[in-house]
Amino acid sequence: MADGIIVIDNDGLIIEANELAQQIFDYPSTEIINQPVKKIINNVQYIEALEKIWDTSLPSKEMELVIDSNQTKKYLDVKITRAIDKKGNPIGLISLIRDITKQKELDHLKNNFIRTISHELRTPLTSMIGFLDILL
Repeated sequence: MADGIIVIDNDGLIIEANELAQQIFDYPSTEIINQPVKKIINNVQYIEALEKIWDTSLPSKEMELVIDSNQTKKYLDVKITRAIDKKGNPIGLISLIRDITKQKELDHLKNNFIRTISHELRTPLTSMIGFLDILL
């Protein structure tokens, strides 16, 4: 699976996490299962989103998070969805986590390239426009 998945029960304990989620947050499965999510993921935006879903009837929330771990930044696209049983009672939350760090880096490189090229083109064009004004 290309995305990390974390399943959280109504008490805020992580009851399941796939291998990719463990890699994203740098925790082995023995340290992440049955631990409070607030202890494992100490990102304020993420915890606030969890609490908002728990406290309201909001079915899901999608956001982008930046996590600093081991002196590197990770950009994550996170979707949190309420898990319900057959009777419609909430039984927990499921977080789908996609690491978009490489896409962010490519987007940054693309923007720098476009900025540089537009600057390099603008300088000679300005000179040419000036000379044309003089000729006219």
